Amino acid sequence: MKRAPVRLLVAESTIDGESILDWLPEFKQVSPETAILIHTTASDPRTVTESLAGGVSGYLLKSDPPGFLLEAVRAVLGGGIPISPYLTRFVLDGVSPRIESAALPMANRLSPRERQMIDGLSRGLRYRDLALELGISVETVRTHLRRTYAKLKVGCRSEAIAKYVRSETFSTPAAG
Repeated sequence: MKRAPVRLLVAESTIDGESILDWLPEFKQVSPETAILIHTTASDPRTVTESLAGGVSGYLLKSDPPGFLLEAVRAVLGGGIPISPYLTRFVLDGVSPRIESAALPMANRLSPRERQMIDGLSRGLRYRDLALELGISVETVRTHLRRTYAKLKVGCRSEAIAKYVRSETFSTPAAG
């Protein structure tokens, strides 16, 4: 019986004392169709940026908000590149070519409420916490974020945050 190819590998950044940077090139050569999502406690900037540059499809910290791993798995399988909200700022300095600068002007069209949504996500807030902070329902948060993701042409929280961090438009959260 023929096996289906592995679509996703969720791995620690170090396996049996060996860094992902040691085994990643060989793994990608043997299984180029397999997406790799790192889920780790290691937040060393070199490991994070070199892993992403080497073909890792996402990099999360085990300290990320609950539910973020499941959202990241869905994002990777949908073609996204999820990054821990706590790593986004320094990761962008190392892998900025992965971010489409051409789509950044779309950020200018976001409403003040949509900018508040992205600001909250960039601070690591969960949907429930964001709803409480803004005095709206979780379902309303989801609706705003769906619209925001569509405007930014992104598929997940991390991609939206990446555009948020890189855009001068979002230097201060909007009131509303």
